[in-house]
Amino acid sequence: MRRLIAFMAIFLMSPGVWAQTPGFSEIQIAVESGHWDRAHRLAGAADKAAARGDFYKAYVLAQSISLDGRCLEALPIYRAILEASPLFLPALDQAFLCEMTTGDSQSALQRLDTLLAILPEGPQRQNVLRIKEGLAPSVAIGGYFDIAPSTNANRQTHAERLGPLTIAPESRGQAGLLVSSGLTATVPIARNLGFSLVAVGRAEWSYDTVRQLFAPALTVELPATFGSVGQPIFSVAPYVTLDFEETTLARLRAGVRGSVGSSLSSTVSLHASGAIYADRYEFLPHRDGVGTIGTMGLSWSAAPSTLVHSAATLKHNGTYDQNYATTELSARIGLEHIFDAGLILGLTGESGIRWHNRPPPLSVGSNQTDFFSSGRIEASHRELTIGPFMPTLYYKYSTQSSDNLFFAHDSSDFGVRLRTKF
Repeated sequence: MRRLIAFMAIFLMSPGVWAQTPGFSEIQIAVESGHWDRAHRLAGAADKAAARGDFYKAYVLAQSISLDGRCLEALPIYRAILEASPLFLPALDQAFLCEMTTGDSQSALQRLDTLLAILPEGPQRQNVLRIKEGLAPSVAIGGYFDIAPSTNANRQTHAERLGPLTIAPESRGQAGLLVSSGLTATVPIARNLGFSLVAVGRAEWSYDTVRQLFAPALTVELPATFGSVGQPIFSVAPYVTLDFEETTLARLRAGVRGSVGSSLSSTVSLHASGAIYADRYEFLPHRDGVGTIGTMGLSWSAAPSTLVHSAATLKHNGTYDQNYATTELSARIGLEHIFDAGLILGLTGESGIRWHNRPPPLSVGSNQTDFFSSGRIEASHRELTIGPFMPTLYYKYSTQSSDNLFFAHDSSDFGVRLRTKF
């Protein structure tokens, strides 16, 4: 874990990753002010400093043409820019607007698909997904498959004893294989200027070779989305999820979730999401209750080929029996970087704390507290696909400390994830 954190720190501090090319903010100011001669001069200096050919000069040219209402002329330039740097948000937003303006919704959808294949899970990806759902002309299908050997597939403690008591082998962490998959279908219901309503059905399942438990889940939701690219985008979605253990219903969850996203500048966007839900457990009635979750995320196009993303999440898992309620606070930061050869490298780190409403077992002291953290590194390639899937190789290390021995564990997962690119 220390080596992974050290690698992430070195990578994140690398000037080639973090530093926006000198003069880019000045370029944007000149573009937004309509000072085109100055914008072209600054772009030439930025291209010379970055040694990227005429990248910024092409961007300024495309902006001047598109903002003059000549989208058909600007689109080939935008597409060339995004072929080199798919994560360059200023060009991506304007290209998407031009494609929608010219009626080329199919290219606009493909642009969103490319972004969805790269973006990690989080509020920004959710916003892009909502935009795509609102534009899809017919039924859209998506899916994923994940398989990962793990040093602790059942996420249990490695300790063998609790005081004078021996912990049973089945209650201790064991190596095994984690497998999960999912399929999503989106059906458009209504669409108008700046509004869409769709029906989404999602079927997922997971399995690990330690517990040998097959756990399917079914979700149905009705997202209504307001707004479009270039404007704040708001969505709200009532949903119902059924979680099973084998063929037996284990939990019913019903709730409403919403999200909002807005651009703070051409390179920075703010995203927020939240949900309120009610749980009913078939076999664990003491866990029935009402919960809430809220996330605030920020995305920054730090360089033409680098996207930095961060998020903070507060979750309260309320229960009618207050002894079993928990509250969790976590923060996550990561980046996605595309190298010139097409390699996509992703790094993510997360840390958090969980407060319980009761002391750990065999204790009458303070309530239980858990501290958790994880680091993940993943790699994929823009041109490497298996049919409609883009494979991603990843390594993830997770650790959790707690004053409850049974909640203290760590694991290393080495896996491959296939996610649809259509």
